Amino acid sequence: MGYVGCRMVCALFLLTCMFPVSIVFSGEMSEQEKKLLKLYFSEEELIESTTRSLKLATQAAENVVVITSEDIERTNAKTLADVLNSITGVQILTTGWGGSAAPLYMQGSEQRHVAAYLDGAILSNNAVDAGSIPVQMIDKIEIIKGPASSAWGSSLGGVINIFTKTGASFGKNNGTLIASQAEKGTGDYRSEIYGELGSFNYYMTGGKMISDGLTPHSGSDGKNFYGKFGMKLSRDLQLSYTSWYADADRMGGESEQLNIIMENPFKKSLQTVSLDIRPAKEFKINASVRMSNFYVRSIVRRRSTGADIQNLSPKDSGYGASLKTSYQSGMHNAVLGTDLDVRALEDPNIDGGLKKQKKWSVFLNDTVSSGDIAVTPGVRYDHVGTANPYVSSSLGIAYKASSATVIRGYTSKGFSAPPMSYTYVRTTVFVPNRDLKNEQVVSYQAGVETISPKYFWLKLSGFRHDIKDSITTEQVQTAKFTYANKERRRRQGIEAEIKTLPVYDTALILGGTFIDNLNLETRKVQKNTPRYTYDVALKYDDKKSMSAVIRGHYIWWEGEAATGGQYNDTIFDFMVHKTMYKHKASKIEAYGSVNNILNGRQFAMALYPNPNRWVEFGMKYSF
Repeated sequence: MGYVGCRMVCALFLLTCMFPVSIVFSGEMSEQEKKLLKLYFSEEELIESTTRSLKLATQAAENVVVITSEDIERTNAKTLADVLNSITGVQILTTGWGGSAAPLYMQGSEQRHVAAYLDGAILSNNAVDAGSIPVQMIDKIEIIKGPASSAWGSSLGGVINIFTKTGASFGKNNGTLIASQAEKGTGDYRSEIYGELGSFNYYMTGGKMISDGLTPHSGSDGKNFYGKFGMKLSRDLQLSYTSWYADADRMGGESEQLNIIMENPFKKSLQTVSLDIRPAKEFKINASVRMSNFYVRSIVRRRSTGADIQNLSPKDSGYGASLKTSYQSGMHNAVLGTDLDVRALEDPNIDGGLKKQKKWSVFLNDTVSSGDIAVTPGVRYDHVGTANPYVSSSLGIAYKASSATVIRGYTSKGFSAPPMSYTYVRTTVFVPNRDLKNEQVVSYQAGVETISPKYFWLKLSGFRHDIKDSITTEQVQTAKFTYANKERRRRQGIEAEIKTLPVYDTALILGGTFIDNLNLETRKVQKNTPRYTYDVALKYDDKKSMSAVIRGHYIWWEGEAATGGQYNDTIFDFMVHKTMYKHKASKIEAYGSVNNILNGRQFAMALYPNPNRWVEFGMKYSF
């Protein structure tokens, strides 16, 4: 395992042993402790993403984070990137504001290793752009940190699962209007309407984000729409349809030294139809179909002349279907399912201009619970199209040591399939490799989540991911390269999070991650990956009319000197919400933020400098 790995596991084991003891033998909890337990540790909270069947969060062996729409609202977030930027264990490569491209990493993974889903449909066949996903439609996000291949297939880094809002149980004619304005023509404008009419429910939202650019050549002009419509056909039969569309003209930064400017506009659409059936109390069947189109351009031009250096315009489209049956009775909470996806990649740089990929899988997961112990075995077979079939497996255990402590352990074998662009696209500098294999991982994770009496909630997690057949670049000709399976890597580290009991309605939140991303061939730390992060926040919430937070975020990228990154400063932001008027269902709120209060400098590449201090003010009307 190595010296660092041994120290990590031993330290985590000792902490795991220490904290439960302080809870188990503390006797009856006081009202203050019960209040803290309710704030940060819900025994009734249900999650779905770990096994793809609803289960208690305390039965999850994986390292899971749940983010609600209320959490999102308090951060003034505009896109998924804004939400995830302060989540421990998740790293965002920011390139701008308000819809700018934002690749995401998890526990130091590659961008392509993270899978993101919206309404059960995958959002990318390669890397996920968190900056292209607006937040108004989001009801809840479940994040699995670490491989989740036994449930989701290709997901070596982790899974982001987005659940959208619904109009069910709200009555008819509810809505929200939101408008905010900031410097340099920067604005965010959103609306939503939702409700229920008999057995029919609806939710619709539309928005526009626009900016002249808070940094040079980073302007954007984007719009989006989302709709969800449901019909309860009978007590045990429900049909739903969703549709999402987003597009944006986006600048992508510039470099005077390299004499380049970049653009990355996109158009994305996704539709799903889902049918939920409950033939018996113990059984639930879900059948769904989906269709998607993702069109993302990558343009590089000469800054001095405007002449094209690169103009890539791949179109990734496809359709798919899923069928799963859940069984919950006695000790078992099992799910058996299958996924099918057919993708088409259109690109003038592909021989013939078009390549198709057919993927299908079968998976079986179970949660076997007895008393305070829940064991989660899982297995999945994937036919991935671009590489050999793969069998993923996992085994986890969650032990509820007390009403306020859960100890978790999890091991899994998973993979990441090579993207179609790596195997088929040919350019003036890139040669495709049709012999690429799946990247494979064996993962070990352990953690504890607990309430220390009277004071704080604590979560500690340790991870180790051993990867073989890692895909990396390889020079094949002068000024030409390809991708090849040629390295072994080990990503291991520790995450820690602390949240205090509110005092005078104010709570302190701390989070940190350390990642040792080692190339086992060279015995050197992998370059251009996140090394460590920390977050600190002071939150005020009177639970009546006002909330505020001051938040600091720091990330160190193990970057090459040539990228020109700067990591000297922690970036501090301040956000405030105030209810100005409330009568029955009507409410008017004002909100604002001061971003980068101290004018700090923190960015991974000189191409993408972070904005200096900027101020935003907005209003929200709900009815």
